[in-house]
Amino acid sequence: MPLLDMFLFSSLISAVDPVAVLAVFEEIQVDEILYIVVFGESLLNDAVTVVLYHMFESYTEMGLENIIYTDVLAGFANFFVVALGGTVIGVIFLTAIANHFRIHQLEKVEKFVMSYGGLRGAVAFALVLLIDPHVVELQPMFMTTTIAVIYFTVFFQGITIKPLVKILNVKTAEKRKPTMNERIHERLMDHTMAAIEDLVGQHGNYHVRDR
Repeated sequence: MPLLDMFLFSSLISAVDPVAVLAVFEEIQVDEILYIVVFGESLLNDAVTVVLYHMFESYTEMGLENIIYTDVLAGFANFFVVALGGTVIGVIFLTAIANHFRIHQLEKVEKFVMSYGGLRGAVAFALVLLIDPHVVELQPMFMTTTIAVIYFTVFFQGITIKPLVKILNVKTAEKRKPTMNERIHERLMDHTMAAIEDLVGQHGNYHVRDR
């Protein structure tokens, strides 16, 4: 397998799908702070992935024999600036500095859950679809492998993360009763949506709930 093709696949498969991760966190009701931190981390992670992907895509189109030392230096510069720069910012600042001044400090267990919740999904799949099969002959295999990794992370890690959170005693969101204001607005929206369904002649779940 060509080295550049492997680098290209490695860059796209490193993309974590924040939608899938946050959906799982919503289901198991993790602490709100952990939810917010993962949401913010996903923004930086996706940016690093896209930069690496485009870099190795350019290398692959050029061909290994056509790459000169300036191209390699430019690629390393992009990697160190984006990838290592993001890691340094995350480790020293989102983990050490900022965490030290937090009211709620992230513990090792919470950091482990963040890592374990690295589910792959739409981002990796979209990137593998962008690969030109005429340039990268292994594109069909990359697509199959990406789908397999997505299935494994979503189903295995997604299913096991809930009992893992219970075993590790990770702090979960506190359940509270909705305020009077929230209950009034919820009922108002229910009646409004039920009225809209009646006007358009469709009877959905809001119509049933209103009845």
